[in-house]
Amino acid sequence: TLPLDLAALEVPSLNG
Repeated sequence: TLPLDLAALEVPSLNG
């Protein structure tokens, strides 16, 4: 995904 916020949805490891 383009934005980092959406990247967190694809890679939950970033959010936790």
